[in-house]
Amino acid sequence: MEIKLEHHFKNICYDITELLKGVTKLSTFLTRLDKQSQQNPAMWDPKKYKGDGFECLVEAIIKLNPTNTRINITNYYPSPVDEMGIDGSGETFNGMPHEVQAKMSMDPTKYITEQYDNISMFPGMAGTKHMGKEFQMTLFTTAKDLHPVLEQFNGKVRVLGRKDIENLVNTPTFWQHFYNLMLDK
Repeated sequence: MEIKLEHHFKNICYDITELLKGVTKLSTFLTRLDKQSQQNPAMWDPKKYKGDGFECLVEAIIKLNPTNTRINITNYYPSPVDEMGIDGSGETFNGMPHEVQAKMSMDPTKYITEQYDNISMFPGMAGTKHMGKEFQMTLFTTAKDLHPVLEQFNGKVRVLGRKDIENLVNTPTFWQHFYNLMLDK
């Protein structure tokens, strides 16, 4: 099975080798991505650049783990750049639609909130997209978690927080595969 990254970040990344060569931990990737995002703010907004980089990483996590039940997403593809609230779509192992949101934070102790992260767009857009049908949603974040006060999300949105993501990616093998996928244009 051939794996290809479709996210546009691999085509706009300032320097793939500088970003990924020798990375073995999520924290190293995030530090390099943050530094790289500051290189040309007139060309790419640093916040958007970092968000796009993280969305591309999420695509790699999903595609490099096609049978991982913690992820439970297959046939994944990133959303068009202008789609609000949903960063990617796929399906569960049972064929149910599965929507994905990626929220990057440099602060591993931060909670995702509506006030600062506009998280309500995600379930709102997913619900509209699948009106009257069953679907699943997963939030991937480098923050600690979704804020506990957002109870309406707890039963609907599964969260893979920073520790969960670290458990999936903190191996040299993962980062080498991600690097190779980024170089394959």
